[in-house]
Amino acid sequence: MIRGYAVQLVISEIDSSAATSLQAVKLLALYLTGDKEGAIASLKEWLSDSAIGSNPVLRLIAGIIFMHEQDYNEALKHTHTGGTLDLLVSSFSISLDCSAFH
Repeated sequence: MIRGYAVQLVISEIDSSAATSLQAVKLLALYLTGDKEGAIASLKEWLSDSAIGSNPVLRLIAGIIFMHEQDYNEALKHTHTGGTLDLLVSSFSISLDCSAFH
């Protein structure tokens, strides 16, 4: 119940003028509420944009979403370069999950 409220709060409170990191969190919230196709399309568009595609929070969210989709190659593509401890841990976690399925 609290999780659902938090997700809806994120969706309603973060607008298009918010920083890229917050927009990425909103994208994850949209994905988790069932708008998977729209969230993935937006995510791919943002990742291809040279101005925001290198944002570490966006790359972390990309790893989370693609891991949920079991697209491990795409998840690793956006997290393997590291740059932050979160990305390094995420990349390690994805590698472990990926090896469990092979």
